Amino acid sequence: MNLKDFLYGRAQDVLKRWSRSGVEEFISEILKEDKFQKRKMLVVGGYGRVMTYIKKTFPNDDIMALDVNADFKPDITADLSASDLLEHIEMRFDVIIVVEVLEHISNFSSALKNMNTLLNNGGVLIGTTPWSTPLHDKPFDFYRYSYFQIQEMLLKNSFSNIKLECRGNLLDSIIYLGLRGLKSWGIKGKLTFLIFAPISLLMRKPKRYGEIQDSCLGYNFAANKFQLC
Repeated sequence: MNLKDFLYGRAQDVLKRWSRSGVEEFISEILKEDKFQKRKMLVVGGYGRVMTYIKKTFPNDDIMALDVNADFKPDITADLSASDLLEHIEMRFDVIIVVEVLEHISNFSSALKNMNTLLNNGGVLIGTTPWSTPLHDKPFDFYRYSYFQIQEMLLKNSFSNIKLECRGNLLDSIIYLGLRGLKSWGIKGKLTFLIFAPISLLMRKPKRYGEIQDSCLGYNFAANKFQLC
């Protein structure tokens, strides 16, 4: 690895420290409440840090990855929103984790319907989605979901026991947009990042809020597949 790549990697760590603050803690809290033993987990978009964290933290669970990109070598290569997805996946899961993925799926309603079907009764869906993040992974960046929209789309797709929280507040979002200069706006963006990086490192990481924030970094949510008594 050359010096340029090393420095860029460390800069990305600073950015992720801010943008993903609280995500891993939220996942752990939900899974520690979960009733299933020796769980079957499906991690959607399970490439990189999220999958590494989950495998390390929950080594006794049966964990699989699903991704539309075969280059990431997932266990299942598929489009989560595909109408024929369930014809190719016979197994069912106790947990599905979808971190910063839904905004990249144009037919999110179909994706949620598929995930509900893939879950065992009472199974848990754990997810996150951004709010203040600029366009990324273009042209596959379609949505920014509000607090209320997340509630509505989970209820409409037969999820219950919804837990929903905000990551960060307005100040955190302003700092994040400065850090995001690392990936946009050319040299001006890189200079903006250099201004905001030390500020972010001197501040506490963004908090998680149970109450609604008018402008947050994003949302963490969890819900159970509705189970008839």
